[in-house]
Amino acid sequence: MTDPATIAKLRPKLDPFYRAVESVLIGQRKLVDGLLIGLLTDGHVLLEGVPGLAKTLAVRTVAAALDLKFHLAISAASRNRVSASSPRAMVSTS
Repeated sequence: MTDPATIAKLRPKLDPFYRAVESVLIGQRKLVDGLLIGLLTDGHVLLEGVPGLAKTLAVRTVAAALDLKFHLAISAASRNRVSASSPRAMVSTS
């Protein structure tokens, strides 16, 4: 576990990021934390939910706040039918 003093020292460095994201995504701190953890650990994040829950907006906003590239790839299968298949969003750190 990280030392609380270290966390207190690093916290102000994240404040501009959270201010930028939370000006667009109201009340979604847990979602934003999960996206940030996925990016920082070079991991994957799966966002599931019904249409209209601002999943794409969340990823796009986090990418913009970190000055990263955002690409939304929609498969032909999901364009041709209304189904459980959802688009894939990729954020590139390069």
